[in-house]
Amino acid sequence: MQLLWGAFVAFIGYLFQFFFQYLTRRFALVAVYISLFFTMTLGYIAAIHSLIAGLSIYMPSSVVMAATWFLPSNSISLLTIYFTAHTIRWVFNRNLVAAAMAANVPPGKGAAW
Repeated sequence: MQLLWGAFVAFIGYLFQFFFQYLTRRFALVAVYISLFFTMTLGYIAAIHSLIAGLSIYMPSSVVMAATWFLPSNSISLLTIYFTAHTIRWVFNRNLVAAAMAANVPPGKGAAW
């Protein structure tokens, strides 16, 4: 009975070891993807802010004054959100294409399309 119990405990230990080794590798990969996503998103937002701020330097003051009549005060944030959403969608589409290529699915012949 002791031998059977020892084999059972060893088998359960092996299953936990295999599961946690796989989980640790996946967790590290997901952490890299998340940090890369946040870094690229913050860089993108900073680039949009600097481009809009640089554009306002070269615009005549009368154009800036007229723009305040119909543009909201948070237009920079709104434009950043809009272009970030388009960039995220583009990256998502690229990931779908890469996943289809990895799965050897011809273009237009999958659930992802």
